[in-house]
Amino acid sequence: MATSATIALHYPGATEIEIASVTLPDPTGHQVLVTIESTGVCRSQLSEMSRHTTGGPLPLGHEGVGVVTAVGPDVDTYSPGDGGGVKWCSRTRSSG
Repeated sequence: MATSATIALHYPGATEIEIASVTLPDPTGHQVLVTIESTGVCRSQLSEMSRHTTGGPLPLGHEGVGVVTAVGPDVDTYSPGDGGGVKWCSRTRSSG
């Protein structure tokens, strides 16, 4: 069953962030759904925001702690109820 979530986004050229409601699909494969209990905007994301002039919205809060609420069928390391830290990258960098 899909999950409702509240996220913080920065749009290109904006001086403020926007709080938005989204619907997240159920995890598939090796994905893990984590309910974030605490997060923040770190210096690297503040720097990204100052350079964010084109493209789509930038999701904020890429370092946090929370509780696993669902896992994909290929996940055998985590289970719902497990807690821990989360780190993700908001941009994919090309090596070429």
